[in-house]
Amino acid sequence: MKNISEYLLRILFAAAFLGLGATSGFAGAISGRIFDINTRSSVTGAVITETTSGRKVTADREGRFRLDDLPEGALRLEVEALGYESKAFDIEVPKTGAVTTELALGDDKAIQLDALVIEGYREGWAKALQQKQNSTNLREVLSSDAAGKLPDNNIGEALSRLPGVSLRSDYGEGNFISIRGTSPGLNSVTMNGVPLATAPDLGRDGRSTPMYLLGTGLINQVEVIKTLTPDMEGTSLGGTINLHTPSGFDHKDRFIGGAIQYGENAGTKKPIQAADFTYSNIFGTADDAIAVALALNYEKRHTRRDSILGFWAGTAAAPRLTEPRINRDFHEREKYGLTFNLERRTSAGSELYLRTFFNNFQSFNDRDQHLNSSAGTPTFLSARRVSYPQIRPEVRKISAYRESELFTAIAGGSRLLGEYKVSAETSYSFAPDRQDAYRNFAFRGGNITVPGGYVLDFEDFYPKYNVTDIVNNLNTPIRRFRGDSIDNLEETATARVDVEREFADLFKGKRGSLKFGFKYSYRNRDIKRDVRDNTVPGLVLSDVDPSAIASTPSSVFDGRYVLPLEMNDQILRAAYERLRSEGKLVLNTAGSLSNAGEDIYQVIERVPAVYGMIDLEISEQLSVLAGARYEYTKAPLNGYRFQETNGVAELLPRKVDIDYDQLLPNLQARYKISNNTLARAAVTKTYGRAAYSDQVPTSNFDNSGGSLTTGNPDLDPYESLNLDLALEHYFTKGGLVSLAIFHKTIDNPIYTFSTVFTDYTFEGSYFPVFTFSNKQNADSAKLKGVEAALVLPFSLFTHGFADGFGIEVNGSYNDSDVKVPTRPGEQFRLFESPEKIFNAAVYYDKYGFSARIAYNYQSDSLATIGATTFHDVFNEEYFTWDAQIGYRISENYSFFINWQNLTDEKVITYVGSRDRINEAQWFGSNVRAGIRVRF
Repeated sequence: MKNISEYLLRILFAAAFLGLGATSGFAGAISGRIFDINTRSSVTGAVITETTSGRKVTADREGRFRLDDLPEGALRLEVEALGYESKAFDIEVPKTGAVTTELALGDDKAIQLDALVIEGYREGWAKALQQKQNSTNLREVLSSDAAGKLPDNNIGEALSRLPGVSLRSDYGEGNFISIRGTSPGLNSVTMNGVPLATAPDLGRDGRSTPMYLLGTGLINQVEVIKTLTPDMEGTSLGGTINLHTPSGFDHKDRFIGGAIQYGENAGTKKPIQAADFTYSNIFGTADDAIAVALALNYEKRHTRRDSILGFWAGTAAAPRLTEPRINRDFHEREKYGLTFNLERRTSAGSELYLRTFFNNFQSFNDRDQHLNSSAGTPTFLSARRVSYPQIRPEVRKISAYRESELFTAIAGGSRLLGEYKVSAETSYSFAPDRQDAYRNFAFRGGNITVPGGYVLDFEDFYPKYNVTDIVNNLNTPIRRFRGDSIDNLEETATARVDVEREFADLFKGKRGSLKFGFKYSYRNRDIKRDVRDNTVPGLVLSDVDPSAIASTPSSVFDGRYVLPLEMNDQILRAAYERLRSEGKLVLNTAGSLSNAGEDIYQVIERVPAVYGMIDLEISEQLSVLAGARYEYTKAPLNGYRFQETNGVAELLPRKVDIDYDQLLPNLQARYKISNNTLARAAVTKTYGRAAYSDQVPTSNFDNSGGSLTTGNPDLDPYESLNLDLALEHYFTKGGLVSLAIFHKTIDNPIYTFSTVFTDYTFEGSYFPVFTFSNKQNADSAKLKGVEAALVLPFSLFTHGFADGFGIEVNGSYNDSDVKVPTRPGEQFRLFESPEKIFNAAVYYDKYGFSARIAYNYQSDSLATIGATTFHDVFNEEYFTWDAQIGYRISENYSFFINWQNLTDEKVITYVGSRDRINEAQWFGSNVRAGIRVRF
């Protein structure tokens, strides 16, 4: 690897010196923009060819392009883009300076409701495929025009329909994204190319960015970049998700658009409300233009999550359920945000910009939790039914208010200095996360003898048991009244400088470009949690406030289970304040500190990086990108470990300094087999850092759930050598068929190792099941796979009514192998890596009418491993059906209805084998209707 890196660097420096004198001698230039004559929006990725010399450039996502070093006089430009007829334009080039021009594609006629036009869903795919086709590296692209017409609540749900992308959901809403079977924390999320700070819920979300924070109304385009280039941060094993906010240059003229939505969640029977608004405009002249873009977004939704959990003991041959647990969560989420972009561009090639983004997310979670632990010697009534002489029931009410924010500002610009383009940029991202009123009210007494026994039946995947009569008559002691406050923060800052030069005559007549740069990144994550774990000696449930308890059983988990009683959160909160003012709360110092230990830490990462790359046109068919990146990471890890000595509990500060460097060579090639058929190949190296909470020197003893989790500062970063091959064919009128294969050799993969004990006493407390967990490095892993995609509009081969139909199908197969030191001789799949991912959709879009039904599937995957296969936890396979219909009333107005999770699927994990439940979650489906406007 070192030899390859040194060779690439030698090529780069040689190119720099050779290119110093490689100039054309011409000073003329064309600066232009390609747009759709009907929609007035930019045509992304159009290819512009200067016919005399054969030089080609590709329009950026805003349709912009520039050709320098042109001779004076008349030149012809030929413009090609998927879904459009190619057009030729004659341009008069001045002797010096640049001529500005705007070139229109499409038919010069008004949109008719009965015509098949490139707009809406088709327009989004046309932009996406055009950009994918003309990129040097392998990527998937999603346009906001497409995302706005999907039955999706956020960016993550839209991305999950792309090849090789899978999604974790929470409360029925897309949460974390996985690319090519890699854990979400190993994929970078950037906005306009800069890293985002992440609002760290309890500090335990690792490096993942939760997608539910982002509404589609604030995002113009999303890229999933699967092969990184040297000018990108190297910390992405699966890929980088880059979010683009709207630009005033996205449209030729003033643009105003928006939508209003209203719907309902089937679980809560409460409303979902959403609205978004976008305004953009361009001021000034073609030689000196200023553009503004403003986008606003608001959403409020009520959701529900019912879950059933199972805790197990015994062996694989004779498993026994020890505790079924029921949670019922009502969740209210409200978010609002805006993005504002201000940009200035001149015909001389200079650019200045300020891009800002703000999002506020607030939520309230209300959970009723029932734990029904068994006690005593078990008696097997059959292989899948067991009876215990006693039960120890516990009821809890857990609630929390949370507020998270995300602010990002990017300022920068570029300027042509002779033959060179110099770019500079700085960014700052800020994400506080506050939970000022977390409350956990728990009531539990001793073991209760059950006449006839406490019978747990696990013949089926969902266990059967009946504790309604027992729980309804409970008047148990107050186990804890807990009140926490959480104040977390993550902030990032970057500064970079790039120098780029294009060459007309490099390496004996080859065209190409050379780019060098330096970047400095700073990231600070500061996690603080104050735990107040109180006991209330001598008081029982009825002493709190009799009106706090409702003993009327309620149906949960879609009618499968019954919640024997529920408690009122507001009354319990008032009781908490009353008991505190009366001095009846007794602080459990040891319990408070042990629970807080995991969630108090600070990590500050400083990462300087240098990089260089050359993009060379070897021939008209073949182009090659070669380069390397060097990153050095230094980070102090500050945490606390809980210790209790002679009855004195304390948190002891610990600090560990880590540092490491990475040299990341990069070689990519793109070969044009024909005008619309491409082959790609890439050899790259990337790496991934451990999640903060996995590495900081902390420990957490959860005396409610019975677990001890410790951090491991000795974790090494992931390292991955990546091989990629792809073959893509693009249909002239829009559409794609593609096949890609990849292979990753991963060193130091990180996994969760858990040891489970039964009938265990820790720190003086007894637990029927107790789990010890931490993260460790495995030896190595291999991940390989294949991805196939088909985007097929029927207009390619039929006319009339039928040409409004189209299909999208994509699937991926991942095969992985991990060697784990603590489980020698066993083969494991890479963690959180589904073997199969499949998407299919059928749509119709014509005569103003649109309809779409979509299917998403991902197979099961390994979540965590234990000491033996008996305790390994897996994610069950999961699929959803979504549908949408709409009608375009006029050129400016349309309405739509969408239905998410039509078949009401559940999210399931199992332990050891598919017949043993770990957790199953039910959310209910969502239905929305709305109106869109566009001017």
